[in-house]
Amino acid sequence: MKTDKPPCWGRRRCLQAALAATVLPPGAARAEAAIERLGIFSLLGDSVRVVARQTEEVLFKDVQMDEIVSATAKAAVLERYPQAQVSLYRPPEQTSVDDQRAIGTAAGQHGELPDWIVKTAREASLSHVLLITSNVGAMEFRTGSSQVVGNNRVVGIGFYVSADGRTSNTTTGAVASGYLAPFIQLRLTLLDAANRRVLNSASLSDGFIVGPPASEAPDPWRFMTRPQKAQALQGLLKSNMTRGMAIVLKP
Repeated sequence: MKTDKPPCWGRRRCLQAALAATVLPPGAARAEAAIERLGIFSLLGDSVRVVARQTEEVLFKDVQMDEIVSATAKAAVLERYPQAQVSLYRPPEQTSVDDQRAIGTAAGQHGELPDWIVKTAREASLSHVLLITSNVGAMEFRTGSSQVVGNNRVVGIGFYVSADGRTSNTTTGAVASGYLAPFIQLRLTLLDAANRRVLNSASLSDGFIVGPPASEAPDPWRFMTRPQKAQALQGLLKSNMTRGMAIVLKP
């Protein structure tokens, strides 16, 4: 009598069928959950560093650093995750650059966050936390012709003022002693809010040389007006945040 064999017959064939049904495509098990509720915590504040013979902290509220980095980060997240809910947060008080470095290091290396961020993330039921802090690193300052005129260790966001060497303005032809260099050193850290596991991070370092507007400009700090200084930092923040978010949002 003829009988039909069941779809799975024999131990080996049944085992193969079970494996085929349960094995996931490569990388599927490692895929991260999509960002659903993100909190962007920018600790930059309104203070920039002016590095000359001595380092000074100068208030530059017109730069609006927190607003720029948060808005740029939010736009990048929503472009990748249109359904995500994104909230922006600032610390209850100004955080010093040194404290920002310590917080960024603790978050990036150990997944540790300040208590106020942990509390905020829990109360807001955040799925992810993006931490934006000042960083530190060596930076080569180059002219428009790629000539290195300075190699210095800088921290945070600000301006390096040097009386050394001679620089020229390629537009006006003016030549004077010294140079002014806007710079940024930032750290972005993306964490899972539930277990504080670091998902991605990016270190951003950028800056450029500014020559004299006229030959009679004796003080490099005056090579740019205050509005020009604000615009220079804003441009560096926007372009580097765009670059940094592409890194931290990379699957």
